[in-house]
Amino acid sequence: LTRDDDACRIGDQIYAALSRIGLRASVGMARGKFTAHAAAQHTVGVTLISRGEDAAFLDPLPVGLLGLVRETARKLDLLGIRTLGQFAALPRSAVSAQFGRKGRLWHLLATGKDTRPVVPFRMPEFERAGIDFDGAVEDLVVIDHALNQLALSLVQRLESRSSAAHEVALTLHFERGATRTERIQRVQPFAD
Repeated sequence: LTRDDDACRIGDQIYAALSRIGLRASVGMARGKFTAHAAAQHTVGVTLISRGEDAAFLDPLPVGLLGLVRETARKLDLLGIRTLGQFAALPRSAVSAQFGRKGRLWHLLATGKDTRPVVPFRMPEFERAGIDFDGAVEDLVVIDHALNQLALSLVQRLESRSSAAHEVALTLHFERGATRTERIQRVQPFAD
């Protein structure tokens, strides 16, 4: 097996795992982050851009992939620069003079030369929510309502960052100082 075969196998596994949980996915793989992102944005399924094919793949794609500010996008449009290939064909010195440091980065990205390291995203280890009652609560309807509100709040926070939980813990603090904790743990994460 080649590295490309290994990459395709991993991409297929990611795609299948996301499909199993009902998510539509596009997986882009390349030597650089920008090319991989472009492949995921502009193809369907699993796409591998092999070494040395970055510039050719990026060539027809829209220059807007560079994340340009509106004024820069307008300038390029007035100049007839609409694709990454057209942008990459500009002299690097001219791009640098016109757009500065960001322009140099955009030019490198448009040519498929992205050497920025991948920085792993660290999820927070836990989410916490709580509720305090004034005095003792004896009505189970009140407790049930409070638990539903806490669960809804946690679900919304998980959804806002596309996350799921492996464990949910409920800790009760009783009026006389005692506590009790119950945990639900799952191998398959859940978000509802």
